[in-house]
Amino acid sequence: MEKNAAVAISLVAILAIAGMASVIILTDDSDDTKYIYTTMSWQQEMVQEIVGDDYTVVSFLKPNTSPHETQITPGIIASRNTVAYFAVGSGVEWEEINLATVRDMQRVTTFECCEELIELGVMDPLLEGEEHEGTGEGHEHATDPHVWASPERLALIAEYIRDKMIELEAENAAVFEAGCASYLAKVDICVQLEEEYLSNKATTEIIVWHPSWAYLLPDNVTESELMEVAQSTINPTGIAMLQGGTQENPINVFLSNPEEINGLSQEELWDMQIYVNIIVINVLASNWVEYLAQVIEILGENIPYATEN
Repeated sequence: MEKNAAVAISLVAILAIAGMASVIILTDDSDDTKYIYTTMSWQQEMVQEIVGDDYTVVSFLKPNTSPHETQITPGIIASRNTVAYFAVGSGVEWEEINLATVRDMQRVTTFECCEELIELGVMDPLLEGEEHEGTGEGHEHATDPHVWASPERLALIAEYIRDKMIELEAENAAVFEAGCASYLAKVDICVQLEEEYLSNKATTEIIVWHPSWAYLLPDNVTESELMEVAQSTINPTGIAMLQGGTQENPINVFLSNPEEINGLSQEELWDMQIYVNIIVINVLASNWVEYLAQVIEILGENIPYATEN
């Protein structure tokens, strides 16, 4: 334990010199729990189902925690009980800031799931990202990181994690196979719903708070970002994209959270003759696969078809 404590102090000193605010915590060597780490909560849910109850899976980011804005740093447990860290590998901003700390300084076995799947030719390349405004500080994605909106990509990531866990701990292969099969069965429901609800859609543009659904939407359905406009406009009547709706046919606006635009509720907007129908779909929700199935149905019911069914 004295040796471990010395290592922790040394690493903290290195990080302090580097100007990083990361915290390193060592577990007690008497703790026999096996730990696996993920970046986001949807990964935690995926990995936990795959590996079973003999492992504790920890996510750096909790549900509804934005990777764009969080100040969370790697409080990872660097001990003999840490099995692996599964990063998304799609350009999530938290990882771009903290990946090197976990992988190189804390020497945790790290897998960048999407990046490695793309290099293997198993996953299609990432979609192009967009420049947008976050909380007043501009930032830009070279690629769209929101791969977890795609049921097909979720399946590929789950299979990749299963295979890597079998490589790491082959004695538990049967558990990993069964857990992955259980997870894939739920994802398959999303794939079926995707075919049912999002096929044959009209070429259209939907208004969203922040573009997050390109991996799920058909290619001919695009997203128009409300976030930047809403934050920069004092008078909501100046938001041109929200004008033109009627009481009989309000404009659908898909918000992530909260259920208001520029501090105004749907009722208040209607009182100002801005007729919108606010629909909440949250790309950072918990119980992700089950929630994604609901999102697919919601989008399908609110995006017009190319022809009458």
